[in-house]
Amino acid sequence: MPAARVLLGLQFPSRHNNGGNLKSFISMLALAIAVAVTGPAFAGDAASAKNKADCEAAGGTWNADASTCAAADQQ
Repeated sequence: MPAARVLLGLQFPSRHNNGGNLKSFISMLALAIAVAVTGPAFAGDAASAKNKADCEAAGGTWNADASTCAAADQQ
């Protein structure tokens, strides 16, 4: 078995395992990428908050006079 396959822990398709290990690796990689990319989309947006609680949960600053939420200053 070539060294690259041993180091990565992969077994490429053969007549014995039908590529099961490689398919599992590719599936896990795709899932990890999808979770990493979509995570920020669910973090909350201060500009879309409609009340003080939602604004503060999104990390914004609530303006009671205008009933609006502004993004907190990032330093």
